[in-house]
Amino acid sequence: MKKKIIKFLFLACIFSIPAWGEVVERIVAIVGSEVITLYDLDVAMTPYAGEIKKAQNRDEKFKTVRAEVLERLINDLLLKQTIESSKITASSDDVARAIRNIITQNHITIDVLKTELAAKGISYDSYKEEVRKGIQRMKFVNQEIGSRVKISDQDMRDYYNKHMDEFGVHQSAHIAQIVLPFDETTNKEKALALKTKAEEIVRQVRAGESFSSLAKEYSKGPNAEGGGDLGIVNPDNLLPEIALVLKDIKIGQISNPIVSPAGIHIINLIDRARATEMDFERLKDRVYEKMYDQRMMEELNQYLAELRKKTYVEIKDVEK
Repeated sequence: MKKKIIKFLFLACIFSIPAWGEVVERIVAIVGSEVITLYDLDVAMTPYAGEIKKAQNRDEKFKTVRAEVLERLINDLLLKQTIESSKITASSDDVARAIRNIITQNHITIDVLKTELAAKGISYDSYKEEVRKGIQRMKFVNQEIGSRVKISDQDMRDYYNKHMDEFGVHQSAHIAQIVLPFDETTNKEKALALKTKAEEIVRQVRAGESFSSLAKEYSKGPNAEGGGDLGIVNPDNLLPEIALVLKDIKIGQISNPIVSPAGIHIINLIDRARATEMDFERLKDRVYEKMYDQRMMEELNQYLAELRKKTYVEIKDVEK
């Protein structure tokens, strides 16, 4: 399977590394032979101003965000230095193609892009240079870090089986149900009485009594005479309250009483249907992309940790 070009970084971070040394300021970190100033840190924190303002404890939130942003700036600089020492380049054609993609994806024209950049005080040439650096970063990460990512067919199957909901696949379930329905005369007192009765039925089942027998005795729902067995059902076709509980209970487990607009339900999960091979094959590329993004980020973090061990990094006391 062809490796996908990772989308989770770096073009989105085009302006994440400030122009070093534009303003003479206090140094907050030293990374190799370069520095990060308080000005650089303040600029990088600008997007988080709203989040900090909404926090209950603004001072604590400010300190937490500042520490996280400083770590990101250090990692950005470590990566920048490594890329500069590599032979990876981005051509003019690469830059032009990337900008065309940005324009297309945002449904704007080149003139609109230039106008928006000018409004932010950014020249088009500066923007192209940042795009070039972003492409270099993307190429470097895919080449140097992507080679570390190994995903087998079995890895994908295991991930898929554990995360079906992420891909819009819901396992069919074989269930039985006891229903104590509401009717037009049901008021708060009657509803509470039905819930109390349902709790007693649950206790009886968990104490060893037959769910089927109790369903025949008490249930007013579908197939009560058959022990409330509903056969194999698609959770998407069930009441939302029941579908939500079904996600978390295990095979052979009896649910607690579930309250819905229709009444009180008790669910017995008899079995789950396995996802078909067809489902997996249909979604295989999406599973791979999801896993690739996650493992790429894990490998990138590991790579940055290794870089940090080999590079002189000093963090100054920002509070002083």
